[in-house]
Amino acid sequence: MSLSDSTGNLIDEVTKLFRTRVSSKFGGSFCLFWIACNWEFLYFLMMSDKPVESKLNYIDIHFLDIKDVFVLPFGLTLVYVVLFPAVSEAVEAAWNIIQSNIRIRGQLKVEGTVPISPQKKNALLQLIANTKATHVAEIQEKDEQISALQLLIMDETGKAPQVATRKKSESNIKKNENLRINEKEFKEQCLTLLETSNGRFILEDWLAKLFKLNKDHKTHRVELNTLYATMDSLLRAYPNTWKPKSLSSLDPYQKVNIAEVAVEGAALKLFSNGYIEAQADGLDAMYALTDKAILAMNELYLKVSD
Repeated sequence: MSLSDSTGNLIDEVTKLFRTRVSSKFGGSFCLFWIACNWEFLYFLMMSDKPVESKLNYIDIHFLDIKDVFVLPFGLTLVYVVLFPAVSEAVEAAWNIIQSNIRIRGQLKVEGTVPISPQKKNALLQLIANTKATHVAEIQEKDEQISALQLLIMDETGKAPQVATRKKSESNIKKNENLRINEKEFKEQCLTLLETSNGRFILEDWLAKLFKLNKDHKTHRVELNTLYATMDSLLRAYPNTWKPKSLSSLDPYQKVNIAEVAVEGAALKLFSNGYIEAQADGLDAMYALTDKAILAMNELYLKVSD
């Protein structure tokens, strides 16, 4: 590896680490409050035309105050990160209580002004009971039909469900032909996301927000690492179907092997959120990207392009 490549990789890793820290709630808040408390220092540093030695002496005398440099920004950050959410939740809870009381009073007012007679009340209760009985009977009938169909499928040696699944998949592909038509272009977009530092950062940030994971939390970091490796493998396999397997960690700070069971768990999370779909291939469980995932990747690619 050449010196330029090593320097480039080092810059990418430092940039990724800096973005991770700044994008955290505490780090980002501290930076904003520090700038707000020390704007005069930054303005003087950038706009003053004094010699360097004069600048340093002036800064040492007028700006290097521990209160402005650390204490005040740190205190404001703690207030914003710790107290503000508590105050916000308390206000929201009080607002919900007020709204609940208003609704209860409104209901009591309506019930007091528009009473229902005992005859109408009994008729309404009877209608509810009849409707419920009808629905229960329909559900039982459908359950019996499902059981009969399952027995029929078992008698056909298991070929029917695979054919049905394959036909469903083919119909979905035809239905969304316009979205999947340019597979080569989408493949290039995926590689841009996976092989550039900015693309990797945006994809990782998207997964963290989707599954509400904190990048700075150790346990969350492990889960995010598994999700990222799974998504990377899925995108590289497109347009072919993908089978869960053990993967290697893509996090430079956590070079470990990810077990197949962990990858299956990550795939199920993506499946439950509608980003991949299951397809039958004999006895193996195979997955493919859905239209929802393709649209999401297109949006992320636009962010990288900007």
